[in-house]
Amino acid sequence: MNNRQVLLFTAGLLTVMITLVCQDCHATRILMHNVSSEYKLRRELLTNYDRLVRPVLSPLAVVNVSFLVKLLSISDVDSKNEVMTSKVLIEQIWENPYLKWDQSHFDGINRVRMSNKEVWVPDIKLQNSANNPSQDTQHLHENWVTVYSNGTNVWVSIAMISSKCDFDISVFPFDEQKCSIVFASESYDTELLDIYLKQGDQLNLGKKPVKEYLKSTSNGEWETGSFTAFRQVKQSSCCSTPFVHVKIHLRITRIPTFYILYLLSPFIVLSLLVFFSFIIPPDNGERIGFCSSLLLSLSVYLLLFSELMPNNSRKLNLFGVAFVLIFLESAAVLVATLFVLKAYHATGEIPAVFKLLHYCSFFRLGSSIKKRYPLNRAKKNQITNRSHSLNEKEPPLGIKSETAAEDISLANVNQGTRIEQHEPDEEPGDELTWRKVARRLDRFFFWCFLFAFVVTVSIIGMLNQDLGEVEITI
Repeated sequence: MNNRQVLLFTAGLLTVMITLVCQDCHATRILMHNVSSEYKLRRELLTNYDRLVRPVLSPLAVVNVSFLVKLLSISDVDSKNEVMTSKVLIEQIWENPYLKWDQSHFDGINRVRMSNKEVWVPDIKLQNSANNPSQDTQHLHENWVTVYSNGTNVWVSIAMISSKCDFDISVFPFDEQKCSIVFASESYDTELLDIYLKQGDQLNLGKKPVKEYLKSTSNGEWETGSFTAFRQVKQSSCCSTPFVHVKIHLRITRIPTFYILYLLSPFIVLSLLVFFSFIIPPDNGERIGFCSSLLLSLSVYLLLFSELMPNNSRKLNLFGVAFVLIFLESAAVLVATLFVLKAYHATGEIPAVFKLLHYCSFFRLGSSIKKRYPLNRAKKNQITNRSHSLNEKEPPLGIKSETAAEDISLANVNQGTRIEQHEPDEEPGDELTWRKVARRLDRFFFWCFLFAFVVTVSIIGMLNQDLGEVEITI
């Protein structure tokens, strides 16, 4: 009886198992009948597929990757930190013999999109990244790989990359920069992976530089020019075999309008105002305050200018050197002003060196003009007074001559008073006084510093023009 029960139990168990298996097979047949052809294709391609294996049939074969980079726009150029942020389109094409199929077996499907985590992709990354390289290539993981039926894989992505640039700020803000963008594989050397540049629809199998002139675009501060792509083979310090690098040189030109209006022009105007402080009378009492205020304003502009420059001493900016020189000249103007005021209020004997200024005709020219002008005006007033007196009603003959003489004398006296009021600091005679010395020093320092300013600006302008004409070699 026990054997009979065992047989019955075994038969029942087998019946249940067979029923479940049949139901599962029936469900599978229904599912396979209802799923799309793309689903079937993906299952067939990815079954027993390892994404870490290179897409070659022979372990000694090299994977050839067609590489293309197109510049879409320049987002930002940080001159201070020497970083350029740009938006680029990256296209990579290679052959994968493990991902091929017959289109007729899958309803004519000739391509399918897969994640880069499902299939093998080249690990080409930005080498001169200003950030972590993984951050610059993070966008790649968000784009799909298009797999064609003949085994061709196309990986297209749009990226925002930040690359380091060696800025030449010698002629800022009239500069033209050459920035480099370098891509290379981090794991595969030349024996495992080779990179070819794509030129149009053709591969550049000759590995010659690919030069392309971009349509000029502007982000408000920079304009784009041409770029040149090179394929280079470089030896790495980590490995005995070299790696393939793709280096792209991009030319960008700065638009200087903003800096001319808000930086250079105000600085030049303030510098000229400092030199014209010698026109203020020495006894005014505001010359030192005027020069100090302008000197403080120049120092603020000098700090603003230094904030725009990189913190390196490879090349000095010409306008930065000019700013420092003009700032020093303005400080010297303040010292000269103190010297003039000291001479104006000095007493005692005048040194012989100052007597040279007194007898120099160039520095006496202003005084001569001032002396001549009131005298000429006095003569005109005498003539005017005489004409007015003639137009008045004529008195008797005996009184006429006496009245006219008195009017002329009175006019001369009044005109003499006007002359004295116009030139209160002019002293009669040719005697040299400290006040005259101060006025001569004012003229002397004014022309000297103005000449120094013009020479400084002219030299910087000529150097700027010479450096601007130098061709940037690539």
